[in-house]
Amino acid sequence: MKRLFLILKTIISNPKTLLRVLNPNDDEAKETVIKKYNLPNGLPIVLLQDFITNPEHQVSPYFFLEGGSLPTDLFLLAQLAQRPEVKTYFEIGTWRGESVMNVAPFVDKAFTMNLSNEELQRRGANPEYIRQSGMLLPKEQSKIIQLYGDSLHFDFSEWSRKCDLIFVDGDHHYSNVVSDSTNALAMRRDENSIIVWHDYGYSPEEIRWEILQAILDAVPANEHKHLYHVANTKCVIYTKKQLNAKYHPRPTKPESVFEIGLKIKKLHYDK
Repeated sequence: MKRLFLILKTIISNPKTLLRVLNPNDDEAKETVIKKYNLPNGLPIVLLQDFITNPEHQVSPYFFLEGGSLPTDLFLLAQLAQRPEVKTYFEIGTWRGESVMNVAPFVDKAFTMNLSNEELQRRGANPEYIRQSGMLLPKEQSKIIQLYGDSLHFDFSEWSRKCDLIFVDGDHHYSNVVSDSTNALAMRRDENSIIVWHDYGYSPEEIRWEILQAILDAVPANEHKHLYHVANTKCVIYTKKQLNAKYHPRPTKPESVFEIGLKIKKLHYDK
């Protein structure tokens, strides 16, 4: 009884623990990653500072709600988008639209792809989830282009070798991540193109092994040296930029400290 109480207490204090309990595939994936790729500690880690273009950048909009990205995840995307060579952004997985709205000011075109409301409804999605899907996207014409489809079956050929920054944050099951990763690799414009995967970890310190296995299985083995976990984020980055990467002990000894200023604005819904 005491053990059950401790388990429940752990889940209540950290709900993401329940995800691991309900996802036994993660243990199998960890074994596979260790045996097949010899990565018992996951990917090597690089500092968020390695990607800073504008240190004074403010993350906005941001909701601080479950199911979204961390502020540092969006900060990373915005910093990458501010590189002069980044003109076209493509993301798989829109949700409320926080990520694309943080990137769009800095690129010429931003494509965001999600299941249509009709498809979400057909799959039994929560009606409130459907109402909030893409809620931040501008209703008028803009550089943000909303695409609809299931990424497992979507034809990405129109964007082949045309994208500079690709964000993979769609369905997180193994087969979907493999498919999305394969398509993301094909969308890279050139050697400077960057791919970012979200939810590599349950937190910035705890690996989500099924996601890592999917990434490693999709990316050619000779390209694994270009994969890194970005510290203080839940993101993996593919970049051919030479970086100083290393493994951190657990618990992580902080190498960065952040200053966060909060400004709250009332959200007005369209009637």
